[in-house]
Amino acid sequence: MAGQLILRKSDFFSGTEQAVNVADRYPQDVFAEHTHEFCELVIVWRGNGLHILNDRPYRITRGDLFYIRAEDRHSYASVNDLVLQNIIYCPERLKLNLDWKALIPGLEDGSFQPYWRLGTNGMNLVRQIITQIEQESRKAEAFSFCLTETLFAQLLITLHR
Repeated sequence: MAGQLILRKSDFFSGTEQAVNVADRYPQDVFAEHTHEFCELVIVWRGNGLHILNDRPYRITRGDLFYIRAEDRHSYASVNDLVLQNIIYCPERLKLNLDWKALIPGLEDGSFQPYWRLGTNGMNLVRQIITQIEQESRKAEAFSFCLTETLFAQLLITLHR
Protein backbone atom coordinates (compact mmCIF):
# COMPACT_ATOMS: atom_id res chain seq x y z
CA MET A 1 0.00 0.00 0.00
CA ALA A 2 1.62 3.26 -1.10
CA GLY A 3 2.21 5.79 1.64
CA GLN A 4 1.57 3.24 4.39
CA LEU A 5 3.08 4.30 7.73
CA ILE A 6 5.69 1.73 8.78
CA LEU A 7 7.15 1.73 12.29
CA ARG A 8 10.87 0.91 11.96
CA LYS A 9 13.03 -1.32 14.17
CA SER A 10 15.69 1.38 14.35
CA ASP A 11 13.23 3.72 16.12
CA PHE A 12 12.26 1.19 18.82
CA PHE A 13 15.32 -0.99 19.46
CA SER A 14 18.72 0.09 20.76
CA GLY A 15 20.56 -1.94 18.12
CA THR A 16 20.50 -5.04 15.96
CA GLU A 17 21.21 -7.34 18.94
CA GLN A 18 18.16 -6.27 20.93
CA ALA A 19 15.27 -8.68 20.33
CA VAL A 20 12.68 -7.51 22.89
CA ASN A 21 11.63 -4.09 24.16
CA VAL A 22 8.65 -2.43 25.85
CA ALA A 23 6.86 0.59 24.41
CA ASP A 24 4.52 2.31 26.85
CA ARG A 25 1.48 4.19 25.61
CA TYR A 26 0.34 6.41 28.50
CA PRO A 27 -2.10 7.36 27.06
CA GLN A 28 -2.63 5.82 23.64
CA ASP A 29 -4.09 8.51 21.43
CA VAL A 30 -5.87 8.02 18.12
CA PHE A 31 -3.22 6.53 15.81
CA ALA A 32 -3.43 6.18 12.03
CA GLU A 33 -3.25 2.81 10.29
CA HIS A 34 0.29 1.44 10.26
CA THR A 35 2.42 -1.69 10.07
CA HIS A 36 5.68 -2.61 11.79
CA GLU A 37 9.03 -4.17 11.03
CA PHE A 38 8.51 -6.15 14.26
CA CYS A 39 5.78 -8.03 16.13
CA GLU A 40 4.06 -6.96 19.31
CA LEU A 41 1.91 -8.15 22.17
CA VAL A 42 -0.36 -5.38 23.44
CA ILE A 43 -1.96 -5.29 26.88
CA VAL A 44 -4.74 -2.85 27.77
CA TRP A 45 -4.25 -1.65 31.35
CA ARG A 46 -6.95 1.03 31.47
CA GLY A 47 -9.58 2.81 29.43
CA ASN A 48 -11.16 1.70 26.19
CA GLY A 49 -11.20 2.34 22.49
CA LEU A 50 -11.59 0.88 19.06
CA HIS A 51 -8.73 -1.18 17.63
CA ILE A 52 -8.94 -1.84 13.89
CA LEU A 53 -6.85 -4.85 12.88
CA ASN A 54 -6.67 -5.67 9.17
CA ASP A 55 -9.92 -3.75 8.57
CA ARG A 56 -11.74 -5.57 11.38
CA PRO A 57 -12.84 -3.41 14.36
CA TYR A 58 -12.46 -4.67 17.93
CA ARG A 59 -13.69 -2.84 21.04
CA ILE A 60 -10.86 -2.98 23.56
CA THR A 61 -10.86 -2.42 27.30
CA ARG A 62 -8.92 -3.27 30.47
CA GLY A 63 -7.66 -6.84 30.44
CA ASP A 64 -7.56 -7.26 26.67
CA LEU A 65 -4.42 -8.73 25.17
CA PHE A 66 -3.79 -8.85 21.47
CA TYR A 67 -1.05 -9.93 19.10
CA ILE A 68 0.08 -7.91 16.11
CA ARG A 69 2.21 -9.58 13.44
CA ALA A 70 4.65 -7.42 11.48
CA GLU A 71 2.53 -7.77 8.33
CA ASP A 72 -0.70 -6.73 10.07
CA ARG A 73 -2.23 -3.29 9.52
CA HIS A 74 -3.81 -1.67 12.54
CA SER A 75 -4.97 1.62 14.04
CA TYR A 76 -6.65 3.07 17.12
CA ALA A 77 -9.81 5.18 17.09
CA SER A 78 -12.41 6.44 19.59
CA VAL A 79 -9.97 6.18 22.49
CA ASN A 80 -11.02 7.05 26.02
CA ASP A 81 -8.24 7.17 28.67
CA LEU A 82 -6.64 4.22 26.86
CA VAL A 83 -3.42 2.99 28.46
CA LEU A 84 -1.47 0.26 26.65
CA GLN A 85 1.82 -1.49 27.00
CA ASN A 86 3.40 -2.98 23.88
CA ILE A 87 5.91 -5.77 24.25
CA ILE A 88 7.66 -5.53 20.91
CA TYR A 89 10.03 -8.12 19.48
CA CYS A 90 11.87 -9.21 16.38
CA PRO A 91 11.36 -12.97 15.86
CA GLU A 92 14.51 -13.29 13.74
CA ARG A 93 16.63 -11.90 16.60
CA LEU A 94 15.42 -14.37 19.25
CA LYS A 95 18.28 -16.71 20.18
CA LEU A 96 16.77 -19.08 22.75
CA ASN A 97 15.99 -22.47 21.27
CA LEU A 98 12.23 -22.39 21.89
CA ASP A 99 9.17 -22.97 19.74
CA TRP A 100 8.16 -19.29 19.90
CA LYS A 101 5.07 -19.71 17.71
CA ALA A 102 3.74 -22.45 19.97
CA LEU A 103 4.24 -20.20 23.01
CA ILE A 104 2.14 -17.35 21.62
CA PRO A 105 -1.55 -18.15 22.11
CA GLY A 106 -3.47 -18.21 18.85
CA LEU A 107 -0.54 -18.56 16.46
CA GLU A 108 -0.56 -22.33 16.19
CA ASP A 109 -3.73 -24.43 16.55
CA GLY A 110 -5.17 -23.58 13.12
CA SER A 111 -6.53 -20.14 12.41
CA PHE A 112 -4.88 -16.96 13.68
CA GLN A 113 -6.65 -15.73 16.82
CA PRO A 114 -5.26 -12.30 17.77
CA TYR A 115 -7.33 -11.46 20.90
CA TRP A 116 -7.60 -12.82 24.46
CA ARG A 117 -8.84 -11.62 27.84
CA LEU A 118 -6.87 -11.53 31.06
CA GLY A 119 -8.48 -11.54 34.48
CA THR A 120 -7.17 -9.54 37.41
CA ASN A 121 -4.87 -12.37 38.57
CA GLY A 122 -3.44 -12.81 35.08
CA MET A 123 -2.88 -9.07 34.75
CA ASN A 124 -1.05 -8.96 38.08
CA LEU A 125 1.20 -11.87 37.08
CA VAL A 126 2.15 -10.42 33.71
CA ARG A 127 2.60 -6.87 35.03
CA GLN A 128 5.49 -8.06 37.22
CA ILE A 129 7.22 -9.79 34.30
CA ILE A 130 6.67 -6.85 31.94
CA THR A 131 8.17 -4.48 34.54
CA GLN A 132 11.27 -6.68 34.64
CA ILE A 133 11.46 -6.78 30.83
CA GLU A 134 11.11 -3.00 30.71
CA GLN A 135 13.90 -2.44 33.27
CA GLU A 136 16.27 -4.93 31.67
CA SER A 137 15.63 -3.78 28.09
CA ARG A 138 17.00 -0.32 28.96
CA LYS A 139 20.47 -1.84 29.37
CA ALA A 140 22.42 -2.27 26.13
CA GLU A 141 24.62 -5.21 27.11
CA ALA A 142 24.76 -8.85 26.06
CA PHE A 143 23.59 -10.33 29.37
CA SER A 144 20.67 -7.91 29.46
CA PHE A 145 19.59 -8.95 25.97
CA CYS A 146 19.71 -12.59 27.08
CA LEU A 147 17.80 -11.91 30.30
CA THR A 148 15.20 -9.83 28.45
CA GLU A 149 14.62 -12.69 26.02
CA THR A 150 14.35 -15.16 28.91
CA LEU A 151 11.80 -12.91 30.64
CA PHE A 152 9.88 -12.67 27.35
CA ALA A 153 9.75 -16.48 27.25
CA GLN A 154 8.50 -16.46 30.86
CA LEU A 155 5.81 -13.94 29.91
CA LEU A 156 4.63 -16.09 26.98
CA ILE A 157 4.56 -19.26 29.10
CA THR A 158 2.57 -17.42 31.80
CA LEU A 159 0.11 -16.15 29.18
CA HIS A 160 -0.16 -19.61 27.62
CA ARG A 161 -1.15 -21.11 30.95
